[in-house]
Amino acid sequence: MDSDQDTCQDKKMKSLTYVEDVSKDLSGYTLISPSVSVGNVGQLAVDLLLHNLRCQRLGAFGHPSLQPVVGTLPDSDTDGQTHLMTAMEAYVCEKKKLLVIQIRAPISPRGRLSLLAELVQWAAERGLKRVLQLASCHAAARPDPAAPRLCHVTVAGDDVDALTALAPPQPEIPRPEGDAHRPPPYLPGAGFVPDLYRACEAAKFPYTCLLRHTYEGNNIPEAVDTCNCLDSWLGLLDESQKSRPDPYSVLGRWRTPPTWSHLFGPAPDASLY
Repeated sequence: MDSDQDTCQDKKMKSLTYVEDVSKDLSGYTLISPSVSVGNVGQLAVDLLLHNLRCQRLGAFGHPSLQPVVGTLPDSDTDGQTHLMTAMEAYVCEKKKLLVIQIRAPISPRGRLSLLAELVQWAAERGLKRVLQLASCHAAARPDPAAPRLCHVTVAGDDVDALTALAPPQPEIPRPEGDAHRPPPYLPGAGFVPDLYRACEAAKFPYTCLLRHTYEGNNIPEAVDTCNCLDSWLGLLDESQKSRPDPYSVLGRWRTPPTWSHLFGPAPDASLY
């Protein structure tokens, strides 16, 4: 009953708005988006992509299901200017033909299906060729603890042959008793991955999710692992874009995004001690 009510609410909330550079031709681009999921691996990976691929801000999305958030984005090391950030923004990397979305706030369950369906429709209308989602899933839910922690989930129609050697298909995860009502795929902790999967499936739009099994905590290594896989698959980093590798850093050739300067908040007040 609750699911039916949410679906009805979604039908009433068709109000995705986008402020953009209207002259930008996105034909043939890949849309990369994170899912707000366990450990925030997808969002951290997108931070790495935005900074290291020198993506340029294109516009912002607005929708009633997006939790409102606004603030100052840390200065980039290229223009030295202060930027305002909102809940869901789009950036472009023309050289690699990528439209990268960063989501900085949770998406409310009410209206989420509408938002994702409209996003897929928007991508199709603009001529994008696929949705590529970056997300994480509870590591404790893996059916085989010895299986690879980096897997992929895809909708038929997307070309993932080269990806399979880097990240095998996600095996089916056993459902707990009383949870059989959820439609597939079942991915605990992955946020709205199943909803976007089904939105792309319904629209017959190519979709792939790169899924990292993880736990809560400092998940920078998992984000780097995800981006390394993307780089091996899609050839994202040119030699000129790679930083000098630091053997003592988990970042390897990736440069630290300025957005990570406040990743763990301020230090504790020294007067407490």
